[in-house]
Amino acid sequence: MPYIKQENRDQIDPLLNPLINKLALSGSPGDVTYVIFRILARLYWGSFATMALGLGILSAVGKEYYRRIVVSYEDGKIKENGDVL
Repeated sequence: MPYIKQENRDQIDPLLNPLINKLALSGSPGDVTYVIFRILARLYWGSFATMALGLGILSAVGKEYYRRIVVSYEDGKIKENGDVL
């Protein structure tokens, strides 16, 4: 999902990193939600098909976050504390 070409990352990351650093300092889920909403509202509006693309992006991001971040965390907790099954 987030596997874009390195040349695209090289252009996006210098713009994105200061925002990420700012959000990391605030620690506010509301701030992060605001940023995500503003991006989607600006880029994916106007027709139902376009808004459906925005919803699809949100869904894909949630699934990728779960797969890459949450599962790793949970697997570590299973090793640390034992499985519940």
